[in-house]
Amino acid sequence: MSDWKNRSVNRKTNLKTHILSYLTKNSLILFLLFCLTSCMVNREVRSLHIEVYKPGIFELPKDIKTIAIINRDLYHSDTCVFRYFNGSKKITDQSIKYREISNRSVDVLARFIKDQGYFQNVVNLRDSLDGISALIQDKYSAEEYFKKSKADVCVFLNLYQPGKPIINYYRNLVHCEPSLYWSVEFKNDNLSYLYHQTDTLNFFKSDFPDLFESHLKIKPFIYQAAEDLSILFGSRLIPAWQNVERLFYRSKNPEMLQAEKYALKNEWRLAAEIWNKQTTNKNPEIAGKATYNMALACEMEGKTDVAIDWLYKSKSFQLKNHETLCSQYIQLLTKRQKEIESLEKQIRQ
Repeated sequence: MSDWKNRSVNRKTNLKTHILSYLTKNSLILFLLFCLTSCMVNREVRSLHIEVYKPGIFELPKDIKTIAIINRDLYHSDTCVFRYFNGSKKITDQSIKYREISNRSVDVLARFIKDQGYFQNVVNLRDSLDGISALIQDKYSAEEYFKKSKADVCVFLNLYQPGKPIINYYRNLVHCEPSLYWSVEFKNDNLSYLYHQTDTLNFFKSDFPDLFESHLKIKPFIYQAAEDLSILFGSRLIPAWQNVERLFYRSKNPEMLQAEKYALKNEWRLAAEIWNKQTTNKNPEIAGKATYNMALACEMEGKTDVAIDWLYKSKSFQLKNHETLCSQYIQLLTKRQKEIESLEKQIRQ
């Protein structure tokens, strides 16, 4: 294991926590353990949240050095009045401007991409190129944007929609379903790649106490929602860390309990030594659990092929819902192998 460092993760809604990570030398996968949830598939299977390094949705050419982020706002959203629901009462808030929120989204995306260090230059133009032409069809063409920004690829935020925000005082909750409409265009490429991003976000007072004031205002939540979606889009645009879930078996067996302690401290090789011995335990329940957990340890070591082999061995054990769990994990790891192949093409030295 190498390259230990602290990372900060900001994900949609309530995922804001500091985590410790490490990079495996052989697999281009970064796993990090940051939380053990209480969600249980059955009495002895629990979920583990980790982060993996995933490829971007585009196979970006490696000669791309400069990216420009632009708030194009094709539909002149500030001609619309912002409205939301305070309980069952419909409120009009003229202090909230769509263009202001869109610019904020562009700022967050530009900062996120710059922090990743994937491109040499990140140009944040916000809406500074608005009005390049009086003709609406020219705003759909990226030629002028490329000419003025000197970029190799342009990412446009074409439209932001708040999604009928609702303040629920009884539950100390703010609910919204925002949508962002992005497009990605490459220099010397006539195609435009569209990405429609929407999500359902619930902000609870227990998770976001700073946003809840004595006199509740909707603006901070709208800003937060736009920021979260922009970061999420950034993590899809280029290779980035994404939150995923894995399952593992628990057991009251003393050896299995010790292995679990090692695993929760990211000491996967020590955990694997114990689990490997327990795969031949005379108790088939313990052996089946250990065999499944060996697959997790192998994945965490970047050995997906070996992990899949362990899962096929584990399928033969008769445990509740066990065969289904093994099959699902095999499918997940098969998909992960394809992601690693894409990463090898996208990773820049």
